[in-house]
Amino acid sequence: MALVLALPAQSRTHRRAAVLAALLAVAVAYLAAPRLMARLVYAPRVERLVAAIRADPRIIDAVVAQNALLAAKTPAWAIEQDRIWGEEKRAGGGPFLDAMLARPASQRLRELVAESEGVARHVIVMDASGRIAAVPLPAFNFWQFPKPKFQKTFPLGPGARHVNVLEWGHDRSFVACWLSETLVDPATGTPIGAFGIELDHAYVGDALCRATP
Repeated sequence: MALVLALPAQSRTHRRAAVLAALLAVAVAYLAAPRLMARLVYAPRVERLVAAIRADPRIIDAVVAQNALLAAKTPAWAIEQDRIWGEEKRAGGGPFLDAMLARPASQRLRELVAESEGVARHVIVMDASGRIAAVPLPAFNFWQFPKPKFQKTFPLGPGARHVNVLEWGHDRSFVACWLSETLVDPATGTPIGAFGIELDHAYVGDALCRATP
């Protein structure tokens, strides 16, 4: 009789243990899901975007052409253009800024950013002197030369990649990092500029937003 009475209590204990184990599994899965999505879905999406920028002829041609066109321009000239760029950005547009946004390479960047479905929020493509050569939407500065996205890539040659520390995104509505690389002419293997991609940390987390030491 004692054994018969003990069985229901033992069964209830097993059921409680099973329920607790199931809840723990759900909690672990919930906590792990963002990291898994970042590594398995969003990081590969970013790498596809990086590969597309490296190989796109409209982007490469825009940088090569600007390097040739502006070869004789000085840093002082770039700083003056940066001032004009800033004024036009604050005004909501102008001849200089509008012409940059109308370039085929800039249109291609808008398409690539849209294809990332929110993972990439901005892209800046720079020439060999750190001046913007293509951009999908207005950036804060035309002359990117002093910034890590240029200084930590182009001077280091092909294959250089840099990720900056977390910061507010360009419109301050999200947390972001910039992943930047040297841009190389696929036909010659010669560095021609650099590019930076603003990544939404909510998607990629530390899968890609790990600051370069």
